[in-house]
Amino acid sequence: HALILHLLTRNSDALEWIVNAQALLDSPDAVFLEREGDIRWSLGQSEKAHELWEKAIVSGGGQKRLNEKLSKNLRDIDALKIAYQSSPESPNGVHNNLVTQLKIGQNICIKPKGDSFDPIVTGKLRFLDSLTVSIDYDSSEAGHTAVHFPISGYEVLAKN
Repeated sequence: HALILHLLTRNSDALEWIVNAQALLDSPDAVFLEREGDIRWSLGQSEKAHELWEKAIVSGGGQKRLNEKLSKNLRDIDALKIAYQSSPESPNGVHNNLVTQLKIGQNICIKPKGDSFDPIVTGKLRFLDSLTVSIDYDSSEAGHTAVHFPISGYEVLAKN
């Protein structure tokens, strides 16, 4: 019944049917998990869809078909939602014996060297080594994120 409702694009009804059907099972079923993933994808719940497709593989579902589904990109809005709810996990610290007056947590500007249309980006210093600088950056769209820049081509300046 859920499949027919899904094909008719009655995805909210299809989701209710597939969830209720799975509640009657003793163990996860790959077909039901895949179908619920398909329905949730159609409802814009791409993160949950990916999770269900991964569970379907573990439950013995067709890897080739499911991996194709897993290769679908998250919608922009879903990716932003995930970013907003997450915390950065990139490293902290100043490494490689750099001689610098900059300290972790200090407000800094990362400015392109030379003529560029790239904007100056400000944030709190998170990581610095001879190749990379990372800052903690807050935005209303993505929340608290870590932004990484190569040292080459940029100036890293203390923000006053």
